[in-house]
Amino acid sequence: ETYMDCPFYEQILYVGDARLEALCTYSLTSDHRLIAKCLRLLLLSQREDGSILSQYPSKGVQVIPSYMMICILMFRDWFGVHGRDCLFLELFPRIQRLMEYLDSNIGEEGLIHIPGWNFIDWCEGWNNGVPPGEGPDSILNLFMVLAYQAMNRITGEPYWRSRGDTLLEKIAAGFYDPSRKLLAIDSGKHYFSEHSQVLALLAGTSLPLAESLKNEKHLTECGIYFSFYYLEACVKKGLGGLFDRRMACYEKLLGE
Repeated sequence: ETYMDCPFYEQILYVGDARLEALCTYSLTSDHRLIAKCLRLLLLSQREDGSILSQYPSKGVQVIPSYMMICILMFRDWFGVHGRDCLFLELFPRIQRLMEYLDSNIGEEGLIHIPGWNFIDWCEGWNNGVPPGEGPDSILNLFMVLAYQAMNRITGEPYWRSRGDTLLEKIAAGFYDPSRKLLAIDSGKHYFSEHSQVLALLAGTSLPLAESLKNEKHLTECGIYFSFYYLEACVKKGLGGLFDRRMACYEKLLGE
């Protein structure tokens, strides 16, 4: 048994969905064997350079950069519940290799570049789940900040915290639009979505994004999958009205 995306159609274990399913499991039961199996399977897909696949086990080779960072977050979730247990000791060397691979892909301008399918979310107007715009995008880089912070929590090493702080500053300098008080997706500041704002809030930015998130009417909305991060940001910043409004999307699904 594994967690899976699209149980009717694809029946594949994807990192992005698996983390959310694992968090549900932590809330529902003290039996975490399925989470342990999931982490083992995903990290068994690790390649020679340290990267992992977006889905596993699978015949195909598919790489989604953000899912590598989400795998780091999923491992941090396990560590937060179980500490340095046997599974932690077993898998941590693979997590280290994965994080070293990600860290090595920070370019000269201080932003991350990783080849692959830059899937973020299924949003109207986005090509196959990829955010619009040229060059590095703020969303993937904000996921990288969260991965740095997760590694700092797991290891206690200040290096990872420092790397995360530096990247967060680079994102603010390169993507923030002071006239709209929002982070753009692209450095040209042509495209804006909820995704950048909520990840930045989760990363602890000092930018005044919470008020803009409440008042801005023209942002590309997070889909159902990504709304988890939206709701987490609402909890962190005490945005109860936005939380209730977004939860209504889930409640509507119960009647369909």
